[in-house]
Amino acid sequence: MGEQGNHVFATKKLKAGSFKFGDTQKTRDFLSQQVAVEKNYIGTNEHGQQWYSYISKKGNQIYAYTKYGIIKGARYNDKDNIRDLIIDKGLTK
Repeated sequence: MGEQGNHVFATKKLKAGSFKFGDTQKTRDFLSQQVAVEKNYIGTNEHGQQWYSYISKKGNQIYAYTKYGIIKGARYNDKDNIRDLIIDKGLTK
């Protein structure tokens, strides 16, 4: 996951409806699988971070970004707080 694990893992709620993940092997495997799915790729920002987003069966948004193929950050938002990351992060494909 890279040296910036604090951008991926935490056990506290962030903003209303936004959460980080607990640091488990299951979470690490899940995030690695999600960034490997081509249809989850939504774009790259001006810093060269590649962003991926996925809507779960429960309607929650799960997203992560990588740099040089390493996951550097990830969060999930409940279904009432889904963000348009393409606009928010200035992504282009």
